[in-house]
Order: sequence, then C-alpha cells, then structure tokens
Amino acid sequence: MKDQNHNFEQLSLERKCRYILGRCTFVASRFEKQGRRSFRINLYHRGSFYYEIWYNSEYHYIGEVRITQDHSIVNAYASSVEIQSLDY
Repeated sequence: MKDQNHNFEQLSLERKCRYILGRCTFVASRFEKQGRRSFRINLYHRGSFYYEIWYNSEYHYIGEVRITQDHSIVNAYASSVEIQSLDY
C-alpha cells in the first residue's frame, strides 16, 4: 500500500483531483479557516485510503490534496454530520 501512496503523491494536483473525483467515494465536508483563508475540505474514501481536497471558494483554487490511511481523520468531520431523523 505504501507504493500506492507514493505513486499518488507524485501526481500533479490536477491528476490527484481527477483520480479522487473519478474513483473515490465522497464521505463528508467540513470548513476550516487558516489565517485569512477559508477552505471547504471534502473527504473521500477508497480502499484503505482517505483523501482530502482543500478548496478555497473565495479565490477559486485548490490549495492542497492530502492522502492518509489514518482512520481517525473522520473525527474531524463528525461535527458536520447531522442526522435529523430516520424513517423506516
């Protein structure tokens, strides 16, 4: 699995995003502010990897793409998940 991570890291930002959007499952979104910059961070999942795309909507650019196998990453998204009701 480390080889897959290494290969992914070698891709351009554009190819990383194409891979994620074309092959991974969207999980959740969250927002984070870093200084004056605000990001919408989308979490995706495939296999044993989690991927984050950091998007700045004010200036319309992708600031970063991250990959990890650390399952605790989903904890950062827990507060943005709302379950109003379940109908059976």
